[in-house]
Amino acid sequence: MQTIKINGKKLRVSASDERCLWILKESNFAAKKSEFVEGRYARYRNTILPRDRKSLADLGISEQWPRTKSTRARKFFEANPRCQTGIFGNPRRINAILAKIGAAE
Repeated sequence: MQTIKINGKKLRVSASDERCLWILKESNFAAKKSEFVEGRYARYRNTILPRDRKSLADLGISEQWPRTKSTRARKFFEANPRCQTGIFGNPRRINAILAKIGAAE
């Protein structure tokens, strides 16, 4: 777990949080919820998304439904019509966190 400082506040970023951020960045900041599941067999699968909304908001991640009005969400749900929810990221926030983590290593 790494502690970084963003906007004057300390933010603790675990290894699974970092993997979530990389998944979002690689998928153009919009991904299916199933992309955040790790594990080999059905019995041992776990989600790597943070469970509480405050942690998600601190990382710049949000879960949205098809009725949202953002352009990124609309394009995502048009490309994936069977998805009930999508995981979306704030590009500026995610890039800033990943840059700080990379500088900390």
